[in-house]
Amino acid sequence: MLKHIFRLGITLVLFGSLSGCFGNGGALTPPKADDILHALRKQDDRIVQVRLKQCKRSNVYEGQEGAHPYFDLYHCVVTIERFDPILNQSLHQDEKHILSLSSDGWTTGSE
Repeated sequence: MLKHIFRLGITLVLFGSLSGCFGNGGALTPPKADDILHALRKQDDRIVQVRLKQCKRSNVYEGQEGAHPYFDLYHCVVTIERFDPILNQSLHQDEKHILSLSSDGWTTGSE
């Protein structure tokens, strides 16, 4: 009995954490600059700061039956600040990244 209560509790916690990512109407809450920073730092630890300029949502299944916000992609334009240890200075660069929400949080790829 205790095992079933524990499973129910875990299920509710997981559902609650996933549903927290969805805003009104089941759409994903767009990534914030901090989300993008964490996603990019998984690939490049020289990134110091990110300034979010714009994000646009797309979904290849938009308008089709069974479309789900899980397939939402966010095309974001950001200004990246990276520290270059060789030059001993920070460099700023505008970049485009595509973000999606997975079970590990926001993940990114360059556009």
